[in-house]
Amino acid sequence: MLNCGMRLYSAKGAQNIERLGGTHAGVAPDWESVRVFLEVARSSSFRTAAPRLKMTGHGVAHRVTQLERQLGVLLFTRHRDGVRLTADGQHLLTFAEQMEEASRGFVRGRGTVAQPFRGEVRIAATEGLGTFWLTPQLIEFVRAHPQILIDLHCSMQRPDELIVRAQADIAIQIEQPAPRDLIVRRIGRMHIMPCASLSYLKTYGVPKSKAELIQKHRIVMMYADQGRGTEVYNELFPEHPQTGFMAIRTDVSTALYAAVVNGLAIGWLPTYYFSLGAPVVPIDIGCIFHFDIWLSYHPDLGGLPRVRRMIDWTVQAFNAQKNPWFRDEFIHPTELEKYLKSDSPAAIDAVFGRPENSR
Repeated sequence: MLNCGMRLYSAKGAQNIERLGGTHAGVAPDWESVRVFLEVARSSSFRTAAPRLKMTGHGVAHRVTQLERQLGVLLFTRHRDGVRLTADGQHLLTFAEQMEEASRGFVRGRGTVAQPFRGEVRIAATEGLGTFWLTPQLIEFVRAHPQILIDLHCSMQRPDELIVRAQADIAIQIEQPAPRDLIVRRIGRMHIMPCASLSYLKTYGVPKSKAELIQKHRIVMMYADQGRGTEVYNELFPEHPQTGFMAIRTDVSTALYAAVVNGLAIGWLPTYYFSLGAPVVPIDIGCIFHFDIWLSYHPDLGGLPRVRRMIDWTVQAFNAQKNPWFRDEFIHPTELEKYLKSDSPAAIDAVFGRPENSR
């Protein structure tokens, strides 16, 4: 997107880079090469940087080697466990970060003269919240704002990191964002409890306690940065081995949900799933845990009319008065019926279908 060279963003920074010397002194490297360099510097590994750059590890290493030849300096020393910046690499890093910040300013400022409520809004969300909650709730917003294109990025990667890299306008997640220069707001709380399908319970019975769960049942849990699976498992089942007890562990909410609904094992699901028609039964053995839900965005982006409208909508989408499953206090799924409207969208059924044996 920004291939016109770093001089476009900071002549001073480019001049400093040129002073590094090399066979092509006086020719600033293109922004894409510097972007690759920055990711490698932050990851300390070609292999780790590769998926974030949507490249192969060999491609990343080749791009860095080309940059080193262009500048005539060694930027990294190569080691079996990764790479480390040299003194010249540290020198380049300082000015490359200036280029990156300048490019972010350009991206954040784009569209400021566009018509209100017209253009693109990029949302980065934790995979489960983005898929199961935000997507069905967006129906009314999309109908009300036909000139806004929503780019919804759902993954277990930290959503606030995409804002920092100017790849998202707002972020919604269950891990508190690092303050940095972002505006951060807690907008709700997610309550998670063990659940099972009717087919599973007919086959294996309903556990009456945590001890019975461990002795007679299998579980499925999520393991990812946003899932904090290791921490939760160790809190619930300290010193109990996973092998023989955990049937599956996965890094995405959709796979976890599919495993529970299809009767593979008992798994932990957010209580808001019940408001969407999830065909599962809550298991009352305690073992409930909670995550706060966080909204973050850059203050420059918050001034854009279309982004501000999306921010305000997002806050309302998690409003605890309207959606009591996001209250600070836990409400049992059996008590949620009185809050549900008859026309509430059964979003989970619409996406996955409801298994015949659960109806």
